[in-house]
Amino acid sequence: MDEVFVGFPNWRTPEKVKKMNDYRDEEEAASPRQSRKSKHYPFDWPEIGPVDLQIGPSNIFLTDEYKDVARDSDRERRIYFGATTGLARVLAIPLGMPIYKASTCPPDGLERRMLQLNADAHAAVAREGDNWRKDPGFTRWFPSHIFPMQRLSECSPVRVEPRGLVVRLPKEMEPEEFDARFDAQMRSGAIDLWAMTPEGSAHCAAVGVARDAVLRHTEYPGWKRMPATELVAFSIYSGADRALCIVESIIAAHYGLKRKPI
Repeated sequence: MDEVFVGFPNWRTPEKVKKMNDYRDEEEAASPRQSRKSKHYPFDWPEIGPVDLQIGPSNIFLTDEYKDVARDSDRERRIYFGATTGLARVLAIPLGMPIYKASTCPPDGLERRMLQLNADAHAAVAREGDNWRKDPGFTRWFPSHIFPMQRLSECSPVRVEPRGLVVRLPKEMEPEEFDARFDAQMRSGAIDLWAMTPEGSAHCAAVGVARDAVLRHTEYPGWKRMPATELVAFSIYSGADRALCIVESIIAAHYGLKRKPI
């Protein structure tokens, strides 16, 4: 029997399964050691979400305050953490931290989004002196596995799938609003912002990585270059826990409520 990937209803053909198996073979190369500190230098990574983010399941979705105001819809949003060997070779391994593209897409749009990233060679371009350099290895983007260590909150609108999270949106929340709130929470872990800090600059200097190499861009037709702002330092273990709590907090905050762990 052909292997089928749970959570990918549109990736069912043997050809697509083979493609995902090929991607899985690359995943080890694209995911360096998942530790909170550099292997050689005592610099912490930036982290997604607020500094005081509280990790652990919450009972917020069981409370009367939530039940009295919550109005679920049938709309969902998928959260994925993309990886590619080029990103690992150019940044993640030299910097000593796992780096992924944290973003969202429609629940059935993951395959299409990966094709778009690959067609654009997303984040392949960086400045080198007065010129621009396009690095290889940015045309094999794939959604990474995640392994959250905490359990979901009871009655959570979020579900965990092998390669990301899926959230059920409130009736009054448009996908664009969720995306904006999610992106804002991810920016605290963004490597482009971190590279501009004294600690980030010191880390880059210590490991011999030019700061400009961390500031990735995507080159679109017409030579228009756009910053790749969704690249974050992210552990597929502890980072997945943080992402889960962040998404639950976004939904609770939509109703004016604060998510607190039990």
